[in-house]
Amino acid sequence: MGPNAAAAKQAEKLRNDGNTYFKKDRFGAAIDAYTEAITLCPNVPVYWTNRALCHLKRNDWERVEEDSRRAIQLDSNSVKVFVVPSVVDMLVDDLASICGFIP
Repeated sequence: MGPNAAAAKQAEKLRNDGNTYFKKDRFGAAIDAYTEAITLCPNVPVYWTNRALCHLKRNDWERVEEDSRRAIQLDSNSVKVFVVPSVVDMLVDDLASICGFIP
C-alpha cells in the first residue's frame, strides 16, 4: 500500500470516527476527526460537508459557510454539498421573519 492509499485509508477511518462522534452529539470530537481527515485528504468533499454539519450543530455559521463553499468547489455535482448551505439559508430566512425583517 502506497502513501496515498495509506492516507486515504486513515482518512476514511477518521471519517467513520467523526460519524460516530456526531451521532453521540460530540461535535467537537467529530470536528477534530474530520479536520484530521481533511489534513490527510483535502480533496474529499464529504469530509468538508460533514465538518460543516458539525459547525451547523454548534451554530458556527461562518465555519459552516467556509466548509460548505470548499465542498462545493470540490464537487459541484453532488447534491449533498448543497444541503448544508440550503439549511443555513432557511434558518436565516426563518430568523429574519421572526425578527420582523423582510428577506
